[in-house]
Amino acid sequence: MKNREYESLQFRIIDDSEGYPSSMEMKSEGVFVDKNGIKYDMKKYLVSYAKIEQPRYFFTVLSMTLHSNKAGEKVIPKKLEIFGYNTTKYLDNVVKISLK
Repeated sequence: MKNREYESLQFRIIDDSEGYPSSMEMKSEGVFVDKNGIKYDMKKYLVSYAKIEQPRYFFTVLSMTLHSNKAGEKVIPKKLEIFGYNTTKYLDNVVKISLK
């Protein structure tokens, strides 16, 4: 995760018929990383989220089960299409906005 700019990917699975599965079950694992690069694995340590300085949550493992539109039919993944990513940026600037 060192120097990794994104926390998670935006993607879709395309099956062998060039369609999309009707649904997916997803399970994930990840860690919080503070602005100094210190990792907090919430499975191992109970740390208050509010006490982590500028936390970012990085997905490290993503497991999924794909379900077909047709009952009893298996989904055979053909393509993984990545179309974006998510990242968190903290800004140090303060902007005052008048509500008049």
